Amino acid sequence: ALTGLALDLAGITGVPMTAVTVLAWSIRFLPRCPRWASRLAPGLVGLLFLNLWGKWDLMILPGLFLGGIAAGFFARTEQQPLRRGETGAAQVRLELAAGVMAQTQQLLLQVEDGPIDEQALAEELVKATKVKLGGDVAPTGQYPVVFAPEAMADLLAVYSSIFSSEAAQKGLSKLAGKEGEAIASEAVTLVDDPFHPMSPMQWSFDAEGCPTRAKNLIEKGQFKTLLYNLKTANMAGVETTGNASKAGYDAPVGIRPFVLCLNPGGISREALLQKAGNGVYIQSLEGLHAGANAVSGDFSLQSSGFMIEEGQLTKYVKSFTVAGNFYDLLKNVKDVASDLK
Repeated sequence: ALTGLALDLAGITGVPMTAVTVLAWSIRFLPRCPRWASRLAPGLVGLLFLNLWGKWDLMILPGLFLGGIAAGFFARTEQQPLRRGETGAAQVRLELAAGVMAQTQQLLLQVEDGPIDEQALAEELVKATKVKLGGDVAPTGQYPVVFAPEAMADLLAVYSSIFSSEAAQKGLSKLAGKEGEAIASEAVTLVDDPFHPMSPMQWSFDAEGCPTRAKNLIEKGQFKTLLYNLKTANMAGVETTGNASKAGYDAPVGIRPFVLCLNPGGISREALLQKAGNGVYIQSLEGLHAGANAVSGDFSLQSSGFMIEEGQLTKYVKSFTVAGNFYDLLKNVKDVASDLK
């Protein structure tokens, strides 16, 4: 805009103006185009249009208008190459992402039982894929259910909010005021452990700088505590459990568990299947975003897994619905296997 006004006041018209415009627009595409030249070129394009139109008396307003449109368009599409010795924000983000990925990979390869056996993992995935070819629909009925570790982890993730003191204080959790009561079977001990050895990330402090600690939310069926941050702990007159969380530096403080898991039991998965007799082994759950209500505890989810016949996994079944209530499920747990993942 200022360039157009200056050229108008200087009385530059005709062929010289056209030459200046074309020259400036050509400079913009040079490999080492100065930044000021790339910004100058779009405005000069607007002046070229007016010059060819012969409307120099109207140059100021339409020139500003056309130059502004051109500048806005090219500002959105322009990508300046990095010069030698110059580091761009995209390059910095890429280096940080690569560093985080490398660190996470190293942490995942060093779990409690030692490095991951890649060959065994590949064979397990191939085997799991083969048995899922085809598949039948499970007959309608009531069955004893065995949840695979992955399926139970998904279910716990959806219902982890019921252990939030913030949800309880807002009337969105049925666990409000039930500390010390039996809410699950004696086989259930639910732990939130920020230092769990199988977790790739461990937290010493929460989002408010309070020290974290391992805690039993449910111990042998008895409800022990909700999860608190400083605000909700002050409202309840208790100490914080160190579970404050933030999605970002400018996000509001919330509450979340760190590593929520069931304490492994004393029997193997095979023994648990024998105990179930005839039932369904649920390997995966779908529709958790819509089919599970964290307030009431009700869920109705599309599932897949295997039929259990005489304590053995048999045919693969898919596209069946498993329905129930999470609070009732906790009370009806018969046993927990030792295959923690």
